[in-house]
Amino acid sequence: MKFTDGYWMVKKQFEIQSPHEVFDYGIHDNTLTMYAPYKKIEQRSDEPNVGMTTIRINSPLRDVIGVHLYHFLETNRFSHFALNDEKPIVSIEKDTGKLDFTSGNLTIKASYKHDFDLSFEAGGKRLTGSREGAQAEIKDNNNNLHYMREQLDILPDELIYGFGERFTPFVKNGQSIDIWNQDAGTGSEQAYKNIPFYITQITSLIRTLTK
Repeated sequence: MKFTDGYWMVKKQFEIQSPHEVFDYGIHDNTLTMYAPYKKIEQRSDEPNVGMTTIRINSPLRDVIGVHLYHFLETNRFSHFALNDEKPIVSIEKDTGKLDFTSGNLTIKASYKHDFDLSFEAGGKRLTGSREGAQAEIKDNNNNLHYMREQLDILPDELIYGFGERFTPFVKNGQSIDIWNQDAGTGSEQAYKNIPFYITQITSLIRTLTK
């Protein structure tokens, strides 16, 4: 779904709101829940009539972290699939200006009461992340629909693969991909076996390992 007109402008039918900061959080059963309002909260008068995204972070197994984004959680209706939850040991720590959630060698660092930023890191190096303006709650005023968006950053030499059966170029960089099973033949961008998962590969790292 394309919500923008060009890169900066928003199409007239949409309203887009993004988290500005993680204002509060809670920890329960090895799950970190963060509350990210759509404006900076500097005083009590800023709190009424402000929407927010609820971000839940957990780990079903070591070195795997799940991130769930919700807006008005109690009204959401979606399919649930049972996960093989091995209940690994996780670490949740709060420091000045940040929250850390660690499972094995993988850590999410979330800014706390600062400009919004989620950083996925391994070995102290950032793998990807979500910066301010990337996450969004989107309303389609023409069709009375609601969307949640996430945009993860990639490196300049990072290649993207996946999304199940596709009849387009193998490397997915630069493509706009709709995940919708459709019987439309084998000569178009539509496919029979779409899968909403992808992997990435950093070409500079490959060159280093093969030298």
